[in-house]
Amino acid sequence: MGAPVTAATPDEVRATFRANPNRLHHSGGDDWHQYQWERAKKEAGTPTKETAPIAFHLEGGFIRVHDVRWLAVGEIAEITPASQLARAAPAAAPGKVQSQLAFAKTPAPGDPGMTPGTPAPRMAPRPGRVGAAPPPVAPGGYQAVPRQVVAEAYQLNPDSIVRSDSHDFHKLVWGRNKGEPPLAFRVGEKIRVDIERWPIDRLDEIGLAMRLPEKTK
Repeated sequence: MGAPVTAATPDEVRATFRANPNRLHHSGGDDWHQYQWERAKKEAGTPTKETAPIAFHLEGGFIRVHDVRWLAVGEIAEITPASQLARAAPAAAPGKVQSQLAFAKTPAPGDPGMTPGTPAPRMAPRPGRVGAAPPPVAPGGYQAVPRQVVAEAYQLNPDSIVRSDSHDFHKLVWGRNKGEPPLAFRVGEKIRVDIERWPIDRLDEIGLAMRLPEKTK
């Protein structure tokens, strides 16, 4: 039976990265992250099918973190060496999906999830899961945040969400000359959301319950 496998807090992830980036193992998508979570829990003698946390402790002082879901609590630069972020800057070729390995994390010996070209085990897709393709980055450095991650960020800390009440203002913050902005993007410690484009039947995900017009008598 191995050491306990438990959720890691954002501060623990940051501290581990600062102390030794090699002690962070990175997942590029939900299926691979979930597989690693269930495998680690099974090896520790506590098998589970519960959804994996954003980051979790592994035996030997290592931590595995889901890079895309990390945007719910912080910036990708907090868990990625600057030299590797520089390599991730160029856009993917037209018609191709840029692999999450474009964030090219420091290899960790013995970790199959860190070996370029190693495919994740085939698992049935789950509804609403975050894909492996990395979110786009504006020339100014803002990181796009997937809707599911925004919803998770709101559950963790409602104050982390900042709302753009108009698409024009949202585009202004993103940068008018930098193309069409994503639905949401991270600005420092906050995630800015375009309210005009957020699905009207999903406003509860960010604390805005849809108000139906009152019936007239």
